[in-house]
Amino acid sequence: MIAPSINSIENMNKGLTPSPWSKEFLLSQADKYQQIAEWHRISGNDSNAEKSLQLVATYQRLAKQHS
Repeated sequence: MIAPSINSIENMNKGLTPSPWSKEFLLSQADKYQQIAEWHRISGNDSNAEKSLQLVATYQRLAKQHS
């Protein structure tokens, strides 16, 4: 699975009207990529783990903006 770039995520989320589910969706994505990062780490693929953790941070930041 190829994760979307951080810029792609930010571009997709620009201009979205905050709604009750948007923060929950973003946090669920952060959780999903946290699990993917852990799987990559266990598998010894540190490069992909780092990319997944960057996505986690991005989703968490975007969710915080919806607070």
